[in-house]
Amino acid sequence: MPPKKATKSNEKISQTQGDIVYLIGSDKVKHEISKENAMLSSTLKSILSGNFADNKDEIELLTMSGPVIEKIIEYMNFKGKILREGNGSAEYDQTLETFENFNIPTELSLDVLLAADYLNI
Repeated sequence: MPPKKATKSNEKISQTQGDIVYLIGSDKVKHEISKENAMLSSTLKSILSGNFADNKDEIELLTMSGPVIEKIIEYMNFKGKILREGNGSAEYDQTLETFENFNIPTELSLDVLLAADYLNI
């Protein structure tokens, strides 16, 4: 059975198909992230730039659940936005204020920590 596509999206990504990477967790749901933000993870960068997979638009992370991948993507989107905006701008300050509301449910905290360590983010 082909993986389902995640319907929940934190931000709209209006890019070409080649600029989007799908992370597939243990629930077989596709979670999309921009390739630019995915490259912030040295693990994902190695997979995307190496000869690991036939289809470099989809990366299977079968040890991670969908909610964990969603939190990881939320963080990597935030980190990418901060790096693009730079320190000192009004958008930067607003983004930091928004990040203060970044909550990780207690029951996911250990899994998110392990995933972040594996992905080296």
